[in-house]
Amino acid sequence: MIMGAGTTPLYSLAPAFIDENVDPKSCPIYLAVFFASAIVGPGLGFIVGGGTLSKWVDLRMVCS
Repeated sequence: MIMGAGTTPLYSLAPAFIDENVDPKSCPIYLAVFFASAIVGPGLGFIVGGGTLSKWVDLRMVCS
């Protein structure tokens, strides 16, 4: 619920900000990159997170 409340302004205000501050001819490209990163980002996070689960970390052990 907190994550949803935090991302709501991002998805409602960012496209308006991009639309008003970018050249009208390149605005669709910027919006496409913005929305594509919103889809690819969490998926990539799961992949990277899964890859790091195979690494063993012991916080009490000091590396020399």
